[in-house]
Amino acid sequence: MPPSRPNANVAETASNSGQPPPTTANTMKPTRNQAQPETAASIADDLAELFSENIIAKIYRTASRTAGIPHTFPEYVPQAGRGAGAYAHREAEFWTCGFFPGSIHCVLERLVRFPHSIRLEEPLAGSTAAATAAQLRAI
Repeated sequence: MPPSRPNANVAETASNSGQPPPTTANTMKPTRNQAQPETAASIADDLAELFSENIIAKIYRTASRTAGIPHTFPEYVPQAGRGAGAYAHREAEFWTCGFFPGSIHCVLERLVRFPHSIRLEEPLAGSTAAATAAQLRAI
């Protein structure tokens, strides 16, 4: 039996045993950004969807149905059963109910800071972005 060497090469030991040498390379799958870097155009398209007319119209339509100071806010939309397709409301103090007023604020801020960034085919009960912003403030 040959004497063992205390500092033997790990790769040499593995090759003598018939096993593949250990690797130090990262064997994890690449993340989305590593696999396919997004272009500025695709990021812009994704961000544009956040401010699409469809999203803004839903927020505005839902907010305009409430007159005065709301005591409840929309929380979610049931997909089946009783009340399907309409917002289910919850008391204003519930923690998730802050998302809807936040959405209204974001649309309002967008209209004030960048009035031409939100393209509306038909103005919302007014002829200008300023009129729409005033309506959102009133809500």
